[in-house]
Amino acid sequence: MRFGPGFRYPIIGPLQTADLGGLDTFYYISSYLFNELSDAKEPPEVLKERMDAQKLGVKSKEGFYDYSDGKDEEAIKRRDKMFFKMLKYIHMEEKGQ
Repeated sequence: MRFGPGFRYPIIGPLQTADLGGLDTFYYISSYLFNELSDAKEPPEVLKERMDAQKLGVKSKEGFYDYSDGKDEEAIKRRDKMFFKMLKYIHMEEKGQ
């Protein structure tokens, strides 16, 4: 989990991670994996509701958050900036600096 979702959550959290990845993508992955990996047999209802309403995250300019008026580009830039800061910090820690 070090470089997977656990790496993203301190920066942007699970809801914005889903928005940036596409809520439809998260829904279909959840539909497939929940049956194998979870006691839950279906994705959360809130995810299905947003997908049905075509609120797919950044790609539709609305998901759990509003991405209209350039907020999508701002969110991506902020995420990327924070990822690079964390990677730099991890690299320094691995070198013992």
